[in-house]
Amino acid sequence: MPTTYARFDCEHTTEKTLSDLKSLGIHMRDAIHNNMYWGDETGRLWREIGRITVAVKTGLIELWPYNPIADTGMKLLRGAGIEAWRNPPTRETHWTQQKTARGRIWECIISADVADLADTNLGDHIDLIRAAEDRATMVTRKFLDDYDTAA
Repeated sequence: MPTTYARFDCEHTTEKTLSDLKSLGIHMRDAIHNNMYWGDETGRLWREIGRITVAVKTGLIELWPYNPIADTGMKLLRGAGIEAWRNPPTRETHWTQQKTARGRIWECIISADVADLADTNLGDHIDLIRAAEDRATMVTRKFLDDYDTAA
C-alpha cells in the first residue's frame, strides 16, 4: 500500500500544559470511536489514538481520543494538538477538509507506535503518524481498486 500518511515528531504534553493552552483554542473532547491497530510497510505496529479537527473559520482545535486510551496516548494526542496549532493543516501534510453542520473543518487521524504507547518513560520527542483518513477506509479502498483490476 502506498504511503498515505505523514510522520511527524511530537512532544508529549501533560494535561496541565493543555489546560494552559485552552486560551489558544485547543480543547479536549470526550473519547469517541474505537481505536484500530495496523502495520506499516516496515512492519511497525501502530494504533490509531484519536482524531484532530481544526475549524477553518475560527481555528478552534479539538482533540477526539479513541477508546480505550491510556495516559501515554493522551499525552501524545495533546502533543499532536499543539503541533497542529504550530503548523496549520494542509492537504500536503495529510489533512482533509470536511463540510459539517458546524462549518468547514480540517481533520486527521493520529496513530502512535504500539511500543511507544507501552513505554511509561517516553523521551522528549515521539514519532507519530498523521493520516487524512482512518486505516479501515484506506484498506477498503485498496481492496476495491484491486477488485476492479482483477481478471
